[in-house]
Amino acid sequence: MVAREPENFDAHLRMASLLEREGDLAGALRHLLGAAAIMPARAEVHLKLGLLYRKRGDDQVALRSFLRAIECDPTSVEAHGNAAEMYAVLGRKEDARKHHRAIRRLIKGD
Repeated sequence: MVAREPENFDAHLRMASLLEREGDLAGALRHLLGAAAIMPARAEVHLKLGLLYRKRGDDQVALRSFLRAIECDPTSVEAHGNAAEMYAVLGRKEDARKHHRAIRRLIKGD
């Protein structure tokens, strides 16, 4: 599908999921980056990139991806939660608290 429609965002996401399940993290990353190039303002793809980078042990890049997801969709509780986790891992407790507060505001509907 991707070969026939290289600009198909959803096909790249599906391929990335399939490759990740098969353990091909490099291939999954390639397709997620392809999806991000097609639709750079979609929070979903940056969140998936962050999760993949975290799985690969690249915490700094994972954090940047989660922050990019928040830029694309400031209401993403999942992106804020992952950003908070990464900040905590990196020892940046106040930044982690900021994202926890954002989650509480989003859940309460403030």
